[in-house]
Amino acid sequence: MPKVSKNNALNTILVLLLFLVPIHVLQAEGKKCLYVSSFHPDHPSSKRIEAELKRQLRNSCKFEEHYLDGKRSREVSAIRMQALLAKQKVDSWKPDVVIVSDNIASKYLLAEHFGSSKIPFVFCGANPAVESLKQPHPNATGMIELPPIQPVFDLARKTVIPLKKGAYLGADTEAERTHLLRYQETGKKYDVTVDGFFATTGKGWIENLKAAQAYDFIVLGSREGIDRWEPTTMIFASQKYSTKLTLTNNQWMMLYALIGFTKIPEEQGAWAGRVAKEILNGASPKDIPLTSNRKFAVFINPSFKKTIPVEIPKDLEMSAEYID
Repeated sequence: MPKVSKNNALNTILVLLLFLVPIHVLQAEGKKCLYVSSFHPDHPSSKRIEAELKRQLRNSCKFEEHYLDGKRSREVSAIRMQALLAKQKVDSWKPDVVIVSDNIASKYLLAEHFGSSKIPFVFCGANPAVESLKQPHPNATGMIELPPIQPVFDLARKTVIPLKKGAYLGADTEAERTHLLRYQETGKKYDVTVDGFFATTGKGWIENLKAAQAYDFIVLGSREGIDRWEPTTMIFASQKYSTKLTLTNNQWMMLYALIGFTKIPEEQGAWAGRVAKEILNGASPKDIPLTSNRKFAVFINPSFKKTIPVEIPKDLEMSAEYID
């Protein structure tokens, strides 16, 4: 009987062990996915997108993150500098796919630096107001974010008669001005004008809230980018001064609004993660059609029922989640 050397025996064991390794682990080895958020790590919506992305891609690639902090940046020059740092990250790390979320990363990273690149991009959370996304890039696909704006107008039309003008309150940032444009465009279909009120401080936001009571209804945009925002003070002011139907598309603004129609960030993250896996397995972004989100959640803050004299439809009350 021939002798088997220790080296040969060890090699045999290693080969056998190799067959025990799951195929998806072998596929993931060496693959890299980079997630670039338009905002900061604790931004509520972006954080939920990232968590779902990680869940979808946990066995498919090495995952790293980069943040542009655009929600709190008021100057385009500062945003472009952050996008340049993200570009350097892409150039040096050489990911197999880049996932970007929201308008800022889609516009200032994908469109300005990688629109004609061979690196595959998947975007999510970007709305149609981003001009560069109206002409799809061959290396990119994505999920267009459509905030549930129409339900806001539908409810306002049911509960406020006559309905002529609305106010939009937000931070003094590019992202919030973009959201105002969406409301103004939708308002035209309802013969309703929407004026914007933008603040840089909590005190300024309260003054805007008081001025907005002259309107038929109020929409609260994001507070990201507003300095000296003290939640206790802002809740007190909101409950003190709010007398008109007040709505929001941001779940984290429900402390200051009566009703919220909000996007579900996990829908964006799940779709982007599944598409990123397809690309890692050889699919081309140009062969994957653009899509849009289809789901939204409804919230009611009962604290405002006493100060805002509107009758909420029974079907809405039954389907909504209540804020404590």
